[in-house]
Amino acid sequence: MGDTGQSLECISIERSSSGKLRLECSE
Repeated sequence: MGDTGQSLECISIERSSSGKLRLECSE
């Protein structure tokens, strides 16, 4: 952690079993 130009990629995953929207972010 030192570069400010780092962006986190977030993916929205839809769960049909729960019926809720979940957001997952990976570095």
